[in-house]
Amino acid sequence: MRRFQIAAASAALCALSCAAAPQAFLLPVENSDGRAVRYFASHAIDAVDTNAEHAVVIVHGLDGGTRDGAWRVRQIAAARGRDISRVYFVAPCMLVEKLLKPEELSKIVYWRGGGWQGGGDSPVAKGFSSYDVLDRMFERLNDAKLYPRLRSVLFCGYSAGAQVMSRYMATSPIRPRRGLQVNFAAGAPSTWLFFDGKARWHYGLARQANRYASRLSDGEIMRNLAGRYCLAFCGTDDVGEKSLDMKKGAMAQGPNRYRRFLNFRRHVASFPELRNSFTFLELVGRKHGGQCYDSDAFVKLMFGERSRANVADPAPAVEHPPSPKPPPANLALESPVPGYDHGRIYYFVPKGIDLAKPAPLLVFMHGGNARTPETAPERYLADGTGYMTSEFCDAPFIVAAPSAPPGPNGSRWNQKGVFRYIDAVIAAAKRRYKIDSERIFLGGHSMGGFGAYHLGQVMADRFAGVWMSSGAWCRADFRALLGTPVYLQHGRLDCSPLKPHAMAKGARPHNWTGPSYARSAHELMSRCGVEHVYDEYSGGHSLADPAAKEATRRFFAWARRQRRAPYAKRAALVTPCGSMHFELEELERARWLELLEAEKGDIMVDAVALKGPRVAAAEADLDRQTYDLVKRPFRNGARIVAENLGGNRFKAETENVKRFAILLAPQMGDLSKPFTVEVDGKNHSLGAEPVSGVPDYTARLVVEVR
Repeated sequence: MRRFQIAAASAALCALSCAAAPQAFLLPVENSDGRAVRYFASHAIDAVDTNAEHAVVIVHGLDGGTRDGAWRVRQIAAARGRDISRVYFVAPCMLVEKLLKPEELSKIVYWRGGGWQGGGDSPVAKGFSSYDVLDRMFERLNDAKLYPRLRSVLFCGYSAGAQVMSRYMATSPIRPRRGLQVNFAAGAPSTWLFFDGKARWHYGLARQANRYASRLSDGEIMRNLAGRYCLAFCGTDDVGEKSLDMKKGAMAQGPNRYRRFLNFRRHVASFPELRNSFTFLELVGRKHGGQCYDSDAFVKLMFGERSRANVADPAPAVEHPPSPKPPPANLALESPVPGYDHGRIYYFVPKGIDLAKPAPLLVFMHGGNARTPETAPERYLADGTGYMTSEFCDAPFIVAAPSAPPGPNGSRWNQKGVFRYIDAVIAAAKRRYKIDSERIFLGGHSMGGFGAYHLGQVMADRFAGVWMSSGAWCRADFRALLGTPVYLQHGRLDCSPLKPHAMAKGARPHNWTGPSYARSAHELMSRCGVEHVYDEYSGGHSLADPAAKEATRRFFAWARRQRRAPYAKRAALVTPCGSMHFELEELERARWLELLEAEKGDIMVDAVALKGPRVAAAEADLDRQTYDLVKRPFRNGARIVAENLGGNRFKAETENVKRFAILLAPQMGDLSKPFTVEVDGKNHSLGAEPVSGVPDYTARLVVEVR
């Protein structure tokens, strides 16, 4: 009789506990000097619960877990009419040290920094990972004596908690008892775990993994994933940067959470064995936070009801009809950039452009930094709010303004391979409008100015001109620009304390975009004969500055007179090429020069060494901000600088070159007669041989140098 009374009381307690307010409990941890992990639940996890049929383990975000925050999941299910009396909710706290009170440091297991998201060990509990917390909880839930009616367990996390889910699903050794289903849900993490050995843990499976993750081989991890199920979800408007991982490994996954979600989905689709392991859900119009778990698919999963896996589908499932925010009325929008899974192209057509005729094109690269959003071109061009809209209304070209590719710093236009992104933008513009291929310009301001210095050299022969506005460069051989005219503009007061900048909280530092960069480039271009205009105006950094607006109008007037020059008298091939020494491009061809075979060796290029105060405290300091020109090496480089002397004669100087070719067209000489090519002081008599498939050119001369 007494045994029956105790069992009945226990059942009644459990039935009530599922609806009761959460309480704080402690999960003891060995080797921690008596410390324990705090968690919130309706009852202790090691208490007998004969009522619960489903369990939901909720991992918090960066807030460390709160009573109310974790319990929103329960409220969402109840609001959708589900019977939560049969669900046991438990929310462990992976606390970081700074969130604890001084008196709690000796009682609570904690972590330091963000190591807990990736399964790092606690510094106060030897050999105890944040993922071990979940393992210990599952041991209790998997115990049929404690939870005899349990049919499903859902591990879920949002934001930082979703980072845990993405990795825990792959690395956990948990094995459920017969009849118990285990599921995972990960919503809008800052990063996902990619299943390859290219990126280091916790972005990929490279062997720098922590103790917990390194216990498994890559094959064991893939078997885990193939045998498990995860609902992955993200809001379509989750494009902000709050608490977003901006490290290089993270930026490789995309510029924001939504793009990283889409890239992860494509990554999963490349593994046929995972076709039933993931469902991807877009929450249309949702930003980060708020009612993050409020979806039918998630609530169903709380009760063990899986949604269909859609890895092979052309798009993730959506719960609401799409309602993308339209661009400003005066701009056309294309997104993503064709051939890429990110980026936007904003098109602006000035009032004087006749779309019935082939029109010039400017590819405009905006400014900003690593956190600048994809909507950045609107700041320049949007009707009513863009601070260059009125100026661009009188521009002599259609403007294609792409958003910068994602990157870890303010050199997003200078990353390796971005020239292909620019090519994709040009190709997209040509599909939309009639574009005059001989009058395509590349330009950029600030961060975009960095890109103009860099890509202007890499892609010089594609453009009628390059516009470099208030940018910077590190190392360069500006002879790579031979044959392509340059408009170089920069504000004399770029670093002035009278023109403060919000990010700098005062005058812009000299080594950001000081006029020394433009002055040194002007000096070097003058030395090597690059055709250019140098326009140093009495204004600050922003293109909104009245003096900058006037300089830009002068650039427009200059651009009206320019055309591409594929047969320019002088040309140079420099490889590697670019202005950022850590993101250089290997080139095989530049204008009418083609490198056929090189030998090992370095080439020396120009670099700028800034002098004077980094930050100007007064106007007088601007005169002390100067520079020296020095030489720096490009490793394993080669260079050809050549000139068409006329009369079937060429002259070339080479470094580290064994064989190269001079591409020819009838405009460059009489192709039926021999050519004399002087290379490093030695004459070669050569006949032209035909070539096909090379734009602008029909023949070539092959020169054996070594």
